[in-house]
Amino acid sequence: MRLAALVALVAALSACTPSFSEHPTAEEVLGALDKPWIGRAGIEESFLQEDSAEEDILAGICTASPQWIEVARRMDDTSNAHWGEEMSSALSVALTKQPKTILEGFEYMCHEPEDDLPASCAVPHWRAAALAALKTVNEPALTAKRDQCAIDVARSVGPQSIEEAQ
Repeated sequence: MRLAALVALVAALSACTPSFSEHPTAEEVLGALDKPWIGRAGIEESFLQEDSAEEDILAGICTASPQWIEVARRMDDTSNAHWGEEMSSALSVALTKQPKTILEGFEYMCHEPEDDLPASCAVPHWRAAALAALKTVNEPALTAKRDQCAIDVARSVGPQSIEEAQ
């Protein structure tokens, strides 16, 4: 009896994690977020079972495409510290491509990305790219946030800064 209950519980829990294709698209992830039995918690749980989904989602966020930015927005409020740090790094990459959108929608992205992001997220000379991107943001409502972000970017110390100093 206990074994049957355990098997039923495992089956129920596995139904709460998404079944992504080999390389999930933003649409697949957004679809999983819309399912109340999966949602953000189910997607984060899937990261424990399959690192490639997490890597693909981070790589998508790095592209700064509108669909992936929506994924990041909907997964931003997380209690998973590791995922929060990874997504913050991916948003730091996205900042170099869509600074206005990133400034409008997110906090904690004005730092040098960690080096454990997917290779497709690499931005040569990130600091210079981020500062140049921030200069393109001219909306008065974002001035204070842009200026603070530029200060944080200039002060940021990460893997790239350490490599440049050596």
